[in-house]
Amino acid sequence: MTLTNRYGNPVRDAEGKIISQKLLPGEHHKPVAGLLTKKFRNARRGPNAPPRGFSGPINYPKSWDSVA
Repeated sequence: MTLTNRYGNPVRDAEGKIISQKLLPGEHHKPVAGLLTKKFRNARRGPNAPPRGFSGPINYPKSWDSVA
């Protein structure tokens, strides 16, 4: 199984290696695809990068209850 971009081209890590993994007999493709995606994210952002959106302010919508 090879991770590809939206154009079908193989995705490469920081060293230029194609991100892929051979499926074992009876192995389901969805967990392997998840691991390949995680491996690609780590290659792009670094293994210690915090998740996006967790360090900024929280913007709550205005409530009509507090206006009355």
